[in-house]
Amino acid sequence: MRNIKFRLWSKVAQCIIEWKDVERKPHTIFDNSRWIPMQFTGLKDCKGVEIYEGDILKGRSDYKYKIVWEVCEFICYHLDSGYRWGRLSRLNDLDMSDIFLNIEVIGNIYEEQK
Repeated sequence: MRNIKFRLWSKVAQCIIEWKDVERKPHTIFDNSRWIPMQFTGLKDCKGVEIYEGDILKGRSDYKYKIVWEVCEFICYHLDSGYRWGRLSRLNDLDMSDIFLNIEVIGNIYEEQK
């Protein structure tokens, strides 16, 4: 079973806010006009960085993918073409473990890309 946790994108401050920082402010009211929640996938990249919904991953051959929560599962989409690459959960399958070892979080869809 994966660990259920979130982080938030602040539309006002234009930055990611970790959930531990949100918990320190129990009076904060969350609404979609100020915050975008991003759910943890339960997976980490090749450097041990947690992968969240909205993250951009770089794979082999420098292909870039975005992570989307869709119909009760995390889906990888090719960032440039929009092609649906597959379910993120498949990255744990033995036949795809070599791909997973090379995946790296390089940003998220809300931050300006370089």
